Amino acid sequence: MSLAKTLVKGKIDRTVERPTELLVPLVDKFLLTQGENAEWMTDRCIEIATDLFHNMNDRQEERRRRKLFGASSALSCMREQELSIRGMKPVPIIDYKLISIFHDGNWRNAKWICIFELMGLLVRYEETKLKKIYNLAGTPDAELNLSLYYDNIGEAGVEIKGMHDREFHAFMNNDHSSRFGMGRIMQVQSYMLITGAKFWIIWGENKNTQEYGEQIIYRNEIIINYLKKRYRYQLEARKMQALPAIECEMHTGDKIYVRCKQRKNCNKLMNQEYPTMPPMKNRQLLARDFMKELK
Repeated sequence: MSLAKTLVKGKIDRTVERPTELLVPLVDKFLLTQGENAEWMTDRCIEIATDLFHNMNDRQEERRRRKLFGASSALSCMREQELSIRGMKPVPIIDYKLISIFHDGNWRNAKWICIFELMGLLVRYEETKLKKIYNLAGTPDAELNLSLYYDNIGEAGVEIKGMHDREFHAFMNNDHSSRFGMGRIMQVQSYMLITGAKFWIIWGENKNTQEYGEQIIYRNEIIINYLKKRYRYQLEARKMQALPAIECEMHTGDKIYVRCKQRKNCNKLMNQEYPTMPPMKNRQLLARDFMKELK
């Protein structure tokens, strides 16, 4: 039995169906035993990093071209999503810090994907998956084979997230109440809707300290069914050649409106009285309210 398997075997035996840690013990051991001497710039790691950065925009453009809903936007306003899919020009990003944050996230993904590769766990990375009935696509950061270390677990999906200090501590305490936390949950539940997986790993890194940790998110049928309703509603709106209902208060006091990249286009279409669907039936108006109801 490998040392990593010895480290985690007892924990898995005690919690059989719902382990609370899978990756942390393996990453700890890898970094402690091989981290300083590992050959980081292997041909395979160079290939992965090159592919990630060269094809990033191509993947996004492919999703837009195919007019697919995205798992990473599962919490976003459905009207904003549809306007983006239609190719309407968004409000430009003029915040240099935000642009830097995007690049920081891309490099973080490349780093951890390469670490998983060096650990011998990586099976796939950034491979888009589809659920045609809901016109839904998702591109998980990584999919790992854990069967070498765990008798009752095969492959596991991983979503890599960088977080500021306060968000990371909430994450480690299994607190997903922030908009970032709720977005992560809806994203990985959408992945589980697409793939049928029973759980997904969110791999978090503290941007301030580089501390890392994980939360294993299990499939929640209440959330899955809610997501199905949202995707069906979006498809119905498209079939009716209408836009989904507005999901914000349409003024600068509403944070959803302020963060919306399509707010100018949305205002313009409202003034033109563009056909709009009534709100989804039997649901809280906003996905964020639905998440709060689950607590």
